[in-house]
Parts: sequence; C-alpha cells; structure tokens
Amino acid sequence: MKQYCIGFISASCLTASVFLFMGAKKKTTFDNLIVKMITVVDEKGNKVGEIGNKNNRVFLWLSPSKYKGRMISLTSQKGGGSLKIANRDGKEVVNLGMAKNNSGILNLSNANGVNTVKIGSNNAGNGRLVSYNHHGSETIYIGTNDVNGGHLKTFNTFGYETVFLGTGNNDAGFLTTRDGIGKKTAYLGKSPGVRN
Repeated sequence: MKQYCIGFISASCLTASVFLFMGAKKKTTFDNLIVKMITVVDEKGNKVGEIGNKNNRVFLWLSPSKYKGRMISLTSQKGGGSLKIANRDGKEVVNLGMAKNNSGILNLSNANGVNTVKIGSNNAGNGRLVSYNHHGSETIYIGTNDVNGGHLKTFNTFGYETVFLGTGNNDAGFLTTRDGIGKKTAYLGKSPGVRN
C-alpha cells in the first residue's frame, strides 16, 4: 500500500509537471497593459529608451547604446506635442512641434545644431518658409503677407533685406532691390496704394 501511495504521488507530480511545461510554452496576450513607465534596455542591460509619464508629460525616447542624450524624443503635454531627432553628435537636427502662436512648426538644423530651415505659420496664420545661413541669420523668407498675397525676401550677411518680390496692398506684383545697407536701389511695379 505504501508503494502504491508513493507511485500515485509520483505520477500526479509528473502529470502536473507535464501540464506546467506545456502551458509555459503558450504565449500570453494582453488586451490592456497598464504601467507607469517602460524602460528599454540593450542586451547588456544599458538603458536605451523609456516610455512613460512624468509631471503631466507623456514621453518616449530612444537612443543607441553608449549614446549621450536622446536620439529620438517624442513628448506630449498640455501645451502641445513635439518630435525631436538628434544626430550622432547629440545635436538636435529635427524638431517638429508647436510654435508660440499655437500652430505647427518644423525646424531643421545643420550638423552643428544651428537652425537652417523653419516651416510654419506666422502670427496671422499664414504659411511661411524661412532659411538661415550657418551662423543662424535669416537669408530667405517665402510666405504669405498680411494682405494674403505671396512674397519672397532675401537678406545679406548683415541681415539687411536685399530683394522683395511679391504682392502689395493693391493686389499687384512688385519688385524692390536694396543695396548692402538696406537702401532702396530699384522699384519695379505699380505705385503703392494705387488700385486697379
């Protein structure tokens, strides 16, 4: 009888072990996973990313191992969201987010992190594209002016406007050129203020 009990217990344990091992191979799926933060690590355990919520700011950032800073950063907060991308030297080269006037804006920078292109809306809600030189000085402005006409401006190294091509208050096109210190040198178009 004693051997019968030992055999029965052994068989029960073996059967339970088989079911446990078979069940361990089955994948578990979750319909809803609730966490405060997820940390992503590489094969050596170094932190390479996070997804979380801190100080009313939801964020996701990713970086390769041994990289100082965050190469890709996505944030969302009460004031708006943003996507930032840095180069391998840690300089921010792409920033897609919200401008001070509550409109969308895209800033592109050179390898040194100096802003070279800005695409967005002006305070009147009109579209604009601004280009900067490697020192960060504005060189070209293309956009819609306050009278809802298009225009293009160029600037020299010292920040003086050198060319203005666009639509004036009279809905007619005109061209103005200026010298190196901003003094008007030529004007081509209908006289300002004269309507068709």
